[in-house]
Amino acid sequence: MSIRRTTAGLAALLVSTAALAACSSTDSEPTPSASPTESATESASASATTSASAGQSPTASGSDNAATVEFNKKVQQELNAVGCQAGPVDGVPGKQTDAAILRFQQAAGLTVDGELGPQTDAALDKAAAAGETVCTGQPTATPSPTVTHSSGAACTAESLSAAVKQGETIVRYTCADFLDDRIAAGKVTEQGPEYSFYARVEGDGWVAMDANLICGDVGSALPAKIYKYCSDGE
Repeated sequence: MSIRRTTAGLAALLVSTAALAACSSTDSEPTPSASPTESATESASASATTSASAGQSPTASGSDNAATVEFNKKVQQELNAVGCQAGPVDGVPGKQTDAAILRFQQAAGLTVDGELGPQTDAALDKAAAAGETVCTGQPTATPSPTVTHSSGAACTAESLSAAVKQGETIVRYTCADFLDDRIAAGKVTEQGPEYSFYARVEGDGWVAMDANLICGDVGSALPAKIYKYCSDGE
């Protein structure tokens, strides 16, 4: 159907519109103009409504961050309560918290992947509420999550030699997967007493790792064969 109007039809429409406007002007009382304060209030209200409808609340981001910190604190507190030793309850999950999740999953018979998924979260809530001690004893052998490393860095003395100083000879060593890393530890000597060395995979090779990083807060959560090189000192 055509949406064009004839000239006569358009003229009739204009006449009708003018008549309606005249009636409206005669019958209606004049509307007082809004005061500057009212206009400003309405403008601010409209702006706030628009922002809210667009999901742009100025406090939304801050609220989300605060909620995340509180949730992380709850998880850390519950892990500590069930004996899995997550460390300080600061809302900042680090390697110590990650290791505690791994220990909890192993002790609770869950899939050991290091992820706080719905199943792990629900089991942790339940255990903490019941006052159960799920992780017992010192965490000397935290399990590693199932991670497949495609790195070409072989666990050999020749490959690991890239992570020790020139002149040092590797006496013994071991390698293990831990969280998202492939790490190694062992003993080296330089024509004298043996001392520990630590390394991690970077790309396709091994690089040296500082003792404080690998044996610090997360040290006791390492695989036992790695941790023994921390516990016996350098």
